[in-house]
Amino acid sequence: MGLNYYFLDVETTGLKAGWHEISQISIIRHSDRNQLSEYIRVSHPERTTPEALTATGRTFADLKKGISKEEVIEKCHKFLLSDGGTDEQRCIIAHNASFDRRFCYASWEDIGKKFPASLWLDTMACAKYHLTRHMGLEKPSVKLDSCMDHYGLVKRGTSHNATVDTQNNYLLYEHLKKISFDFLPYIKRVPHEAPKGPELRDDL
Repeated sequence: MGLNYYFLDVETTGLKAGWHEISQISIIRHSDRNQLSEYIRVSHPERTTPEALTATGRTFADLKKGISKEEVIEKCHKFLLSDGGTDEQRCIIAHNASFDRRFCYASWEDIGKKFPASLWLDTMACAKYHLTRHMGLEKPSVKLDSCMDHYGLVKRGTSHNATVDTQNNYLLYEHLKKISFDFLPYIKRVPHEAPKGPELRDDL
């Protein structure tokens, strides 16, 4: 059995996993492009940073909408497990993957679960390598929107919306795949662990 690929993006109430929370999550299953997206009713809106609200275009009132973290994680967990594979057979594709990974691991741990994937592929790192080494760009911006622009890809919707960002990351991945980018060296095995501190997100 080969790898099962999933595109994932989270929007959060700040930069520190374990203190700030996921406010929106979206996952696309690569095999059939089925997408699951949910807004989460956060438990501690008072911890939200002004920068997070500005980036996502949401208000404190918006953060009180959606369904509970427990319900969302259960839905996402079942969505990932539906492929019948193991943690080692699931690869999560994200842009600035370390950020999304830390928040997912912290959120799953909060409800006593282990995130059901241990392989991660960071399209930000892939694009950075290709843009500098093969396109000759010096210190290119590797925010998701910027990467789409560098490659002349048509963006869907506005950034800092998890539903849209997973779709755009899917398009970026497919473009890199089309030009024969070798993803294999960029797939990293990262076992589930608790967050150890703040993780800065380059595109926040």
